[in-house]
Amino acid sequence: MGQAYRSTYAQFLIVAAIYFFAQASYMIVNGVGGGGLKDSSVAARSNFFANIASSVVGLFSGALHNYLGSRLALLIGCLAYMFYALSYFIYGMTGNPIIVFVAGICFGLSVTLFWTAQGSLMLSYPSEEHRGKYITTFFLAFSASGIIGGLMTIFLNLNSTSSELGVETYWAAIAAGAVGTILTFFLRPNSRLVRDDGGAVETVKFSGWRNEMGGMGKVFTNRHMLLLTPVFMVFGTYFTYISNGYNFSLFTIQARGLNATLFSVSGMAGSLVFGFFMDKVKLALRPRGFLVASVLTALICVSWISASFVQGSHTRESEHGIFGLNSSYYWSILIIYIIWGFLDSTLNAFSFWIMGGVTSDATELARFTGYSRCLQGLGGVLSWGLDTIKVPYIIMLWVSFALLLVGMAFSVFSIMILPQREEDSTFDTSSEHEAFAPIDDKKAPKIDRPGHLEA
Repeated sequence: MGQAYRSTYAQFLIVAAIYFFAQASYMIVNGVGGGGLKDSSVAARSNFFANIASSVVGLFSGALHNYLGSRLALLIGCLAYMFYALSYFIYGMTGNPIIVFVAGICFGLSVTLFWTAQGSLMLSYPSEEHRGKYITTFFLAFSASGIIGGLMTIFLNLNSTSSELGVETYWAAIAAGAVGTILTFFLRPNSRLVRDDGGAVETVKFSGWRNEMGGMGKVFTNRHMLLLTPVFMVFGTYFTYISNGYNFSLFTIQARGLNATLFSVSGMAGSLVFGFFMDKVKLALRPRGFLVASVLTALICVSWISASFVQGSHTRESEHGIFGLNSSYYWSILIIYIIWGFLDSTLNAFSFWIMGGVTSDATELARFTGYSRCLQGLGGVLSWGLDTIKVPYIIMLWVSFALLLVGMAFSVFSIMILPQREEDSTFDTSSEHEAFAPIDDKKAPKIDRPGHLEA
């Protein structure tokens, strides 16, 4: 279908579109907090089960991805998103929460594989000098999904006086997941793709379960992965409080929809700023990482400490939904939520940037991503567990804040030991070649295998 369709970037645009529709399906249901239900405990328990399943599968998702291939992994994930949205619709019809819990487990089992494929493709498709562009493209699509999800929630429930989402909203979520599922059939195998620099995309064959398990075992001894453990874990922690605590307890259903939209708009801005800075600013690799870590840490401190003053006077026993679009204090406390949207995309992009600095080997990146999803699942088990047993919101806030600070501290240590680049003074896109130059060639041979699995 033409040379352009064969390019890795054209294919990655399809990948980004798949994630856009899948995540839009999720955000339509969960962006307003509580799964759009009056009783948020149903969604909390479902997400608790989902994160248990995700943390278990995450240990092996790298090997499973390498066995199944990225295209099949994406298809399975999209089907799980559809079932997840469908379960809330069925619950609304029957009042039986079992279907939501079953869907949560299936979602947790599948979504880890789904995101493992994303990490592998995003970091292995591009040549080194274009990696920032691919990361930015993905997180723009990721944030845009939240915008569309939030807008659909607003317009489909604009005249509603209920604290729950309408039936049409869940059908919209199911439809979004279906579109993502269809798009997976437009992906092509690596053997038919051409990279940005004109080179072929290497196809990595499944190396057998013994080798895969051995490779997975090495992840647990990789010093970068060990240092990034707190960062990965907190990714599954803070969103629970943001959506089911701050957003759910303080705002009306219409305001929550707008909050979710602006959260994602801010996330898009964060993706653009991060991509521009990482690709254009002429700083060496490590100073660039240190500067980003400093800015993110400052924003974390300002936003979460400010939120503690807002949340402190609003408990689980307080009246919920007190701030609407016309409330006098609405816009002032919304600023905190907007900052969190900016941080959500940049923190995720930042962690992927660090992983991409460790290796460009697709097989290893799949294992790294699986490890990160495992830890994210564990973080979700912690946070959704706290929400399920109705721990005070303010405690959930401080737990998330503390984990974020610990995660940022350890990420700085990881940046300190990143392999130096041969041309480390700049990430200038006019440079025709950038490669990794390991600190110790005997201990860390150069890796340049940007391929991924033939699906």
